[in-house]
Amino acid sequence: MGSPGFGLFLPASSSTILTTYSKNDWAACKETRRSVAGYCIFLGNFLISWKSKKHQTISRSSAEAEYGAMATIACELI
Repeated sequence: MGSPGFGLFLPASSSTILTTYSKNDWAACKETRRSVAGYCIFLGNFLISWKSKKHQTISRSSAEAEYGAMATIACELI
């Protein structure tokens, strides 16, 4: 549209496998006890998206915090 010079260059030989990594730190914030989650998404060897964010609510367990982080990644992928 307004920026034809920007975009991803994917060589023909590059992989198109989508890979995600996430890290969740349960109750990481000492003041609020909220978890901090981060993720990165790769298309082949190319980083295409990343984010780190403090959760809006307090998780009761590390499993609940991990589930919330995975739901965020699923939304980003869709």
